[in-house]
Amino acid sequence: APATVPTDPRMADGQTPETGAEGTQAPSAEESMGAMAGGVLLNPIDPQLYEERDELVLPVIGIDGRKVWTHYARPFDLDDRRPRLAIVIMNLGLDESMTDMVLEMLPGQVTLSFSPYAPDLAAKLERARATGHEVMIDLPMEPLAFPRDDPGPHTLLTSLSTVENLNRLEWVLGQAPGYVGVTTWMGSQFTTVEDAMMPVLESLKER
Repeated sequence: APATVPTDPRMADGQTPETGAEGTQAPSAEESMGAMAGGVLLNPIDPQLYEERDELVLPVIGIDGRKVWTHYARPFDLDDRRPRLAIVIMNLGLDESMTDMVLEMLPGQVTLSFSPYAPDLAAKLERARATGHEVMIDLPMEPLAFPRDDPGPHTLLTSLSTVENLNRLEWVLGQAPGYVGVTTWMGSQFTTVEDAMMPVLESLKER
């Protein structure tokens, strides 16, 4: 999807935001958010790309073949052949002050990944998307040092059955819509066990 740059009425007739007819004005909240987004508007949440089940909002592939990882992705210039550096800030949403600082200070080009345990997660994701951030969800997986290092009550574990792990995966995926994918939160043990990992990857592919 091409980037959409919102127009500024004060820029008509050769004016700029700094030299409008009313003189220099403090930017509004919407203008500040637009500046953080870099002039990029992400696609809105599409009801055709999720299903509601047992209080979960689960991503699905649309009947037209659209997938959330492309529909909600931040657009960029495919013709720009310069090397790219991807920056993802993880484990957001639990510390309110830290999350606020990230949203207020980092440009929209930085991807943000939120904890599935964060309160008011849907509102936090939408706020991040409004400032141009591509968003992801942290997927808690069993680390080598488990249970000393514990990613939380919905952690995917090698000791659980495939059904139990897929139920935990659905809980994580169903906390809020609008994200492009998941990031591995720990997982140094779980990701090495093929019988545990493959059903998770297959489920993600189906969604």
